Amino acid sequence: MKNDIKKNMEIMKKVIEEKKVKGANQKNTKRPPTYGTQSPGSGNIK
Repeated sequence: MKNDIKKNMEIMKKVIEEKKVKGANQKNTKRPPTYGTQSPGSGNIK
């Protein structure tokens, strides 16, 4: 069980990092900065 939890934590960290990168790229290209819900500060909530 503990190993599974560690694996899941590592996977989640990778997914979160990828989402941050994708979100930053989208923000720089398409979206106006007024879309505050996906700011880096609130990105960890989802």
